[in-house]
Amino acid sequence: MDYRKEIDRLYLVDYGNPVEFFIRLILILIAGLSILNYLGSFIGLYWAAGYYATHLLYFTILRTRPTICSRADYILASCLLIIVMVAYVWFPVILFREDDPALSLSAAAALGTFMIFVVRRADTFIWLVIAEALVVSIAALVIFIRTMPELQSTFAQFFTGLSCLTLVGYFAETLQNYRLQRLETETAAKRSIQAQKMEATGQLVGGVAHDFNNILTAVLGNLELYFEVSDTPQKDQFVKDAKTSAELAAKTIKLLMAYSRQAKLDVQRVPLTAIFKQLQNFSRQLLPSSIQIDFCMPDPSTTILVDQNQLLTALINLMVNARDAISGNGQVVIGSRVFVTGPEEPKLIGYMLKPGTYVEIFVTDDGEGIAPELLAKVTTPFFTTKPLGKGSGLGLSMVEGFARQSGGGLKITSTAKTTSVAILLPVNDQIGD
Repeated sequence: MDYRKEIDRLYLVDYGNPVEFFIRLILILIAGLSILNYLGSFIGLYWAAGYYATHLLYFTILRTRPTICSRADYILASCLLIIVMVAYVWFPVILFREDDPALSLSAAAALGTFMIFVVRRADTFIWLVIAEALVVSIAALVIFIRTMPELQSTFAQFFTGLSCLTLVGYFAETLQNYRLQRLETETAAKRSIQAQKMEATGQLVGGVAHDFNNILTAVLGNLELYFEVSDTPQKDQFVKDAKTSAELAAKTIKLLMAYSRQAKLDVQRVPLTAIFKQLQNFSRQLLPSSIQIDFCMPDPSTTILVDQNQLLTALINLMVNARDAISGNGQVVIGSRVFVTGPEEPKLIGYMLKPGTYVEIFVTDDGEGIAPELLAKVTTPFFTTKPLGKGSGLGLSMVEGFARQSGGGLKITSTAKTTSVAILLPVNDQIGD
């Protein structure tokens, strides 16, 4: 069970939308001040302070869990979630004892909002769903018990009790239905991902078989010719051609290992400026004078944990792709930025980045863009938009494999006149995703 994923989800549900969360905090404070003004009691402010304190503790626990979380980590976070819920719900419950329609209606609205929020969470662990249902059930029971003495007839008491029971029953059923829907959605998503993996595996096997068949034909053909001729220079040429084909096979294997995230990484902490300076030295050899190269140098203090040679190879791949996309004169921009992942950052092709601080190293060109329908395919092994003989279709696959093995990912955006490919790498140790 991936408890890290569940803890990340708990965080996103409550804090994924900062604007909504801060509006909630402000509304709680306004409610507490309104009670102070209306009743002359500080109980509303005590409620707000308790709610803030439990949220602070809950937030701290969620943000300090390790990269690999255990069941105990998730149970701790879930228990704190229930405490946060109780810290919110107790105050609307006690407002019902006040003989004031305004307070009763406000309390009912607060409890209704709470119930909608709990349903919307769609938590999947059955014991957490039961705990959430119990919080609402106990709140409804306390309200019913406090209302009973005010009811004059047995019929009124029976009808009120039945209404409370019906409300709690439908609430519990709705929680369970949303839980099952989420589980079914996740199962369907896993099946879809598995089908995509099988399709990619089929394309990979077919591509490898095709490429290696061509390489082996070249190797065997040159070796056969070697034994057929007696001229020494010709023999040397045939051996050289066979060696070139064998080196191509080795390069293909290396790219496949990077794609499958099996390449061994020599990880060290490296200043990002050192990477950019080395890339500058290669740039003029890779790009013709008709293409202008602009380097936006990073902050000298920025460092990343990465295999320096693998990163340089990946960036050179991106520069070559940018060069090939430009016909005639053009511009290539290479830069970087540091960012902290949030709910909007960034959805990559089929996966999400883990929460953390990342460096985005981008290569942008003003050449021919990639059609929208092809963006999801460009990292597929042996898929290429280049003309026949101009590309193996493994370059971007290798770059993505390296980025993901390094704990990051690959982000590609494109329009009709520009394409930007970015390698995202963690600032801290997140290797081994």
